[in-house]
Amino acid sequence: MQLEIYQGKWRACIRYNYAHGRPHKDILYRDGRKRKEWIDVEDLSGLIDAAQRDLSENFYQYIRETGYET
Repeated sequence: MQLEIYQGKWRACIRYNYAHGRPHKDILYRDGRKRKEWIDVEDLSGLIDAAQRDLSENFYQYIRETGYET
């Protein structure tokens, strides 16, 4: 699951992932920096629930934080 913003093309700024053996959130900054935050959930369903809740509560904050605010 990911949050994307359209600025001439679609760009991911937050991505939830279950790869690399552990659930995590990738924060993808407009300037190319990346940051990974590990998430303590038991399974994929828990990650989806956490991602939906987090994105709905913090959508605008993530847009500003990653540098995509227009």
